[in-house]
Amino acid sequence: MVRRVRPAGAALAGALLLFGPAAAKAAAGLDLKPSTYTRHDYKKCPAAPASGEGPGARMCLGVANVPVVWSSDGASAALWFGRKPLKESLNLGTVFRPDASVEWRATPASLGRPVAAIVRYRVGERAGALPASRVVVYRLETSGAGCVMAVLPSGDAKKARDLADEKASGFRCGSSRRLGG
Repeated sequence: MVRRVRPAGAALAGALLLFGPAAAKAAAGLDLKPSTYTRHDYKKCPAAPASGEGPGARMCLGVANVPVVWSSDGASAALWFGRKPLKESLNLGTVFRPDASVEWRATPASLGRPVAAIVRYRVGERAGALPASRVVVYRLETSGAGCVMAVLPSGDAKKARDLADEKASGFRCGSSRRLGG
């Protein structure tokens, strides 16, 4: 189940489609960095078809119908994005769980299609106590690939947005080195 919290950039995307490259160039000059937020109740999402994540994996659709795959081993849970997500270690610690909100970042050049997703994870040493947070930035490629672009130990959402906006278009899943710190 997806609940759109705050759509942004729909009018911009429509204008760019209507008026073409000149509008895109003008919009780029405005330095627009729209966000769209969705909220997912992963336990209500249908089982993920052939995800390779096991029987408990669930899949919802996010912005622009980008698949959001939630997998859990009981104590920890993780998210993966896209039709061809690159499965990799999150390196978040012993126990971790994603928050229900996903921030989708788009740029004027992407015409409203998200280029990155930002998720806050709660982390800790045991399942009942997750006092710390980390922010994970996922790269969403137009090919359908998705991967972890950055893990920010500080939990700094502003830094995550800046990384997504400035680096996502040049980041390549499977070959670029993870950013952040």
